[in-house]
Amino acid sequence: PWYGRETFQVLFSIVLFGIALRMLRGGDDHPDGSEKPHTPPLKLLGVGTAAGSLSSGVGVGGGVVLVPMYERLIRLPIRTAMGTSSATIILITLFGVLSYALKGEGVVGATSAVVGFVDFGAAALLAVPAAITAGYGVRLSHGINRTLLRRVFAVLVLLVALRLVFGVVSA
Repeated sequence: PWYGRETFQVLFSIVLFGIALRMLRGGDDHPDGSEKPHTPPLKLLGVGTAAGSLSSGVGVGGGVVLVPMYERLIRLPIRTAMGTSSATIILITLFGVLSYALKGEGVVGATSAVVGFVDFGAAALLAVPAAITAGYGVRLSHGINRTLLRRVFAVLVLLVALRLVFGVVSA
């Protein structure tokens, strides 16, 4: 493309800063259960396309992009946006793993657990404790009021944006 990865990272981090600031400011909160009963399928496809392209383009986790987009563009309450993001990430992850494994065809890994660019051994060791503690995280998020939850998520988005900027600056 006509731009470099670093340029994209800086531009994307500016977008993330804007998202985080909007979430920190509050307002426009959608109470749990207040989501619109029907969102047009084309709008869902558009938001999904934008979120997938943005997050994969800079290598940030989909939830950092998906949750704010779902909350703002589809008008889902924060908890519903988080749950929907988790469900969406299942499919994104399956296709991502397949793509990384196939893209790295012929790459010799350090162990037999490596297929292409995927280290399934490391993935298992990372995923097992994450899967075990996921329920705790859900319970924790439901014990926090929506405003605080949005602010905590906004701080996470700010940290990701800062990491992207510092990654470019230190390179």
